[in-house]
Amino acid sequence: MFTPLSRINISSEKLTLFIQGIVKGLPIRIACDKAGIPVYYYYKWLKMYNEFITRKENIGDVFNDIEELEPKPIIDAKTGKPILDSKGEYIGYTFTPVSMIANVKKGFAEWVEMQSDKIDLGGQAWQSSAWLLERRVKDEYSKEEPTNKEAKQVDAIKVIYVDPSKDKERLAKLQAQVEESIK
Repeated sequence: MFTPLSRINISSEKLTLFIQGIVKGLPIRIACDKAGIPVYYYYKWLKMYNEFITRKENIGDVFNDIEELEPKPIIDAKTGKPILDSKGEYIGYTFTPVSMIANVKKGFAEWVEMQSDKIDLGGQAWQSSAWLLERRVKDEYSKEEPTNKEAKQVDAIKVIYVDPSKDKERLAKLQAQVEESIK
């Protein structure tokens, strides 16, 4: 079974702040900044997640969400036990990209649900919630723009500068072309 792991020395507080930022609707970069997590971690997780899903689809396997979605504490290779800091807490977790991206997607879904609830309740905030959903979840919430099936074709206009005092023959030919195209 293919389970890519990414060793990340990240505290549970940072992870909680990151997911809370996503639930509040913050963009990924800002949620990472707020939590003190480098943005490239997220993109690393996303890349590994996409590779993981692609490989799972290619072999026709369904991932075991219990095993692959749960973060695991960083284990000392010699003792086989989780590494603890001075406070007795885990120093970090080993995440699968599936677990991280699943947490981000879950947090984003919670944000969408909150915005949708604001619209359902009405009041003053419904328009701002609708605006946010139209822009951040375009496929589900934005209006479909009508397609103009009767597109008008416009011929391009070619502009040629002619100095009348120097190029009388050329000016006469151009004038004849313009008159002919008008007819």
